[in-house]
Amino acid sequence: MNRAPDEYIKESPAPSSNQESIRQDKKFSALFETSVPDTVPGFELDEKDAAKMEEYWPAGELAANRVGILIEIFHFLMNFY
Repeated sequence: MNRAPDEYIKESPAPSSNQESIRQDKKFSALFETSVPDTVPGFELDEKDAAKMEEYWPAGELAANRVGILIEIFHFLMNFY
């Protein structure tokens, strides 16, 4: 992976928003009214592991932007050296 990072780490295309009509679709409208569960049955973490996951993978747009910046720095350094 260190020899050819561009083969493994690539920027994904920007996501596009759903069409407004999808919210009235019989098949998919319920998805937009469903809350996201805190855990998935059978995949719960103990408190210690859950705290580590929150530390390593924080939620939110700010955290996602920080990851994006780190990827840009990584690419810069890989091309610099």
